[in-house]
Amino acid sequence: MKSEILIRNETDLYEKINSHSIPTRLNLLFAIVILLFMTIIGRLLYMQVLNKDFYEAKLASASQTRVTTGSARGEIYDAAGKPLVENTVKQVVAFTRSNKMTATDLKDISTKLLTYVTVSSPDLTERQIADYYLADPAVYKKTVEALPKDKRFDSDGNQLSESDLYNNAVESVSSSQTNYTEDEKKAIYLFSQLNAVGNFATGNIQTDPLSDTQVALIASASKELPGISISYLVGSQGP
Repeated sequence: MKSEILIRNETDLYEKINSHSIPTRLNLLFAIVILLFMTIIGRLLYMQVLNKDFYEAKLASASQTRVTTGSARGEIYDAAGKPLVENTVKQVVAFTRSNKMTATDLKDISTKLLTYVTVSSPDLTERQIADYYLADPAVYKKTVEALPKDKRFDSDGNQLSESDLYNNAVESVSSSQTNYTEDEKKAIYLFSQLNAVGNFATGNIQTDPLSDTQVALIASASKELPGISISYLVGSQGP
């Protein structure tokens, strides 16, 4: 009889404890859910109300690309119907730059592009040659590490900004380090033009006049030449 009473008491105690623990767990679960919803609502409030202009501008810059192309002008004729000014259209290489493209990518594209186009006697500046030389991350890192201390740190011992470091690295590049061949100089000429195009922008790349075969080959090599396409350059000429 005593054992039955003991078992019954233990059962009642277990049921009482269990009955109290279930509401506690439910309340904890509801609290977590409510906290998550409050976090989401707070984030939406921050993005759509407090900082709306910033995210709208960021979305617009990331989803819109402005491409400027030449348009044909009206032709001019004299009283006898002879053309005084005529339109000329030629196909040129165009490059649209992604914001994910690095200097190394541009260097690789310029080297590959040179196998599709011809470039005659490029006129290069020392800065263009230095930019090409430093496009290799390993070379750039080694060049910066070799700079004197005052070219890497300010008077307080803080590291200079990346732009200042880069300019100092450019100034330290010597002619003996950039003794490039003629073919490499042609690749540098193309690289400097690719590098001058801003993110999400499109620019024409100067090369020798393209033949129909070159145009066809470039148009079919879009995977090998990311961002490269064929554009039409419209001009005018008189008699």
